[in-house]
Amino acid sequence: MSKSSSPSSGHRPGTGSTVDFETRFDVRSNSLRRTVISVLHEAQVLTRGELTEAVAETVDETTEGSDRQTRRRVRFSLAHNHLPRMEEAGIVEFDRKTVAATPRLDELASPRIDEFQLTQHA
Repeated sequence: MSKSSSPSSGHRPGTGSTVDFETRFDVRSNSLRRTVISVLHEAQVLTRGELTEAVAETVDETTEGSDRQTRRRVRFSLAHNHLPRMEEAGIVEFDRKTVAATPRLDELASPRIDEFQLTQHA
């Protein structure tokens, strides 16, 4: 998303309304991204700080280090890896302050797996 647009603009160039198999697999293959999907599916829009806190809470349960170190690692990882990757896939929109879910994120949050897609790629 450009710096002049906002997460609520709804413009996602080059993205369709459904998530293809490869994108679904790539986005869901990482535990931090799965946590972002879960958290944003519930909240729809959060500040980047709120998202960082929510994700860091799940990371704290599985890693060693102080809360401050964990939040710092999560904030960096979200900003430089996961959010840009998810935005490119049309899953989220974000700017300097806010992260918002898109309809494609809601599709990924669904526990249903399309058997037809699985058989096509088997």
